Amino acid sequence: MLTTEDSPVSELASSPVIGYRHPPSGERSEFHSPMPVPTTYQNALPLASMLLEYRLESVLGAGAFGMTYLARDTHLDKQVAIKEYLPTDLAVRALDGSVVPITTDHGYNYQWGLDRFIQEARTLAKFSHPNIVRVNRYFEANGTGYMVMDYEQGVSLAQLLRDAAAARRGAPAGAHPASARRTRSGSRGGFPPP
Repeated sequence: MLTTEDSPVSELASSPVIGYRHPPSGERSEFHSPMPVPTTYQNALPLASMLLEYRLESVLGAGAFGMTYLARDTHLDKQVAIKEYLPTDLAVRALDGSVVPITTDHGYNYQWGLDRFIQEARTLAKFSHPNIVRVNRYFEANGTGYMVMDYEQGVSLAQLLRDAAAARRGAPAGAHPASARRTRSGSRGGFPPP
């Protein structure tokens, strides 16, 4: 169960896995995220929530099968990425922070997917390769599964692909796609294909 601003703030929630605490009014939080606070994601756990020894700092991304959080391992004092199984077509986050199937009819498919998610984590944890992000641990909590991975800073694959496409069109990296329609002199027209 998660605590909210309207509930007592002196202790973490009663759940042994996840807790969320706001500082008493007038006090600053001792949690400071090194990254800007992202847009709110539907179904995301509150920032500063604890999953075992991991404090959630931000949402790195969300998709049809789950969320990926940037978290701090409070035991090792390092950042990690945590992938949470939360398929939006099958499940939602309940008020207590758990993940539950949307309907009882979705229960079988949700459990099947969760089993595959855990199996994938076990498989990925066996790999040690410089081109594969290391999975350090997995666990089940809140009715779902979590994969704890090394956090690798850098550009996302989607941004890398956008930058490569922009470079082929002659636009600078990170430029808006519409800027690629301008020639070097600034007039409209674009470049011929390579």
